[in-house]
Amino acid sequence: MQADFIFVLGLVIGVLAAPALVSSFTHNRSPRGAAALALVGGALIAYAALNKPGGYPADDIPAVVGSVIKDLIN
Repeated sequence: MQADFIFVLGLVIGVLAAPALVSSFTHNRSPRGAAALALVGGALIAYAALNKPGGYPADDIPAVVGSVIKDLIN
């Protein structure tokens, strides 16, 4: 279950990086913070995928996110 939490955390960080990237490009600023967020999110996703046997197929991602949310609520 540890890899699932790390995977979902990487997804959340990656989703948060997307608007920051768009905003920095729109306002002609360098995307240092947004790029760092994207890099950290990608690294967390890669770490989790490498530590889980079989990785994360695309059709299992919603179930993984749901199980992590369920575990956090309980």
